Amino acid sequence: MFRLNKLALFLSALSIAALSSCGAKYDSGNQMIVSVRDQKMLVFKDNKPVKAYPISTSRFGLGSRSGTYRTPLGKLEIAKKIGCGAPSGAVFKSRRLTGEMVRANSPR
Repeated sequence: MFRLNKLALFLSALSIAALSSCGAKYDSGNQMIVSVRDQKMLVFKDNKPVKAYPISTSRFGLGSRSGTYRTPLGKLEIAKKIGCGAPSGAVFKSRRLTGEMVRANSPR
């Protein structure tokens, strides 16, 4: 069950039309709510829930201070989608594919 709580992140005014499309244009009809506790993201289209996805937030916890590598809280806007077509487990550094692969649930 997807629970909304004070640790939920609200992301709106997305610059992606759908999670599965690359190079999508701005679409204000899409929204996402991220539950840190549940490690899930719920996608809404025109205020109706469409799909839930498993996600991963920062291992450094929550916080909005720059340079802490924490998962920021609040209402956020996605500026750019990266990783389209990258295989599952692909590692990115500074938004660039490193060529390294990590297994699911790796302690890394």
